[in-house]
Amino acid sequence: MKLKNTDRPPRLSPESLRLVERCRLANTLNCYLLAPAADQRYAFYVPVSPPEGPIASVPKMGVHWADLRAPELQGMFGHPENAKLFTTTFLHGTWDGRFIFDEPMVTRAFIMGRKAATSPASRDSVMVLSTAQKYPTAAYRPDAYRVTYDAQAKEYHIALTQLTYRQ
Repeated sequence: MKLKNTDRPPRLSPESLRLVERCRLANTLNCYLLAPAADQRYAFYVPVSPPEGPIASVPKMGVHWADLRAPELQGMFGHPENAKLFTTTFLHGTWDGRFIFDEPMVTRAFIMGRKAATSPASRDSVMVLSTAQKYPTAAYRPDAYRVTYDAQAKEYHIALTQLTYRQ
């Protein structure tokens, strides 16, 4: 499927809409998960769900939270002039009211673009992340993630970086 840059906001797939409807009808905890405490949320992150629907959970994963400032979401939030095609974004995930996973999302085209870059600096992309004010458990948390291509090893790398111990 080819993506086109249009002024139409993205729509949920029929499969996603069916999942949301099943969750709404089932009224289960798996679909209406508790949100983490306000001071344990990431600034500007909102659940990835239809605007008028319930907070939907991905089976066996949890609720995905996306940064509402992400360029690929601007068309949905009424700012089509700032909208850009999706290349990279970072999701946080919750289950039962707790953040349990971090997930960089990167398109294949962006990854392959690191190999095609003409300079070593262009082969290394670092994306800075927002952090929560407080965490339920002390741990090392990423402040950024990076996508690189190692021309000598002929390998792509996607890594959480700038780990900081946070409580």
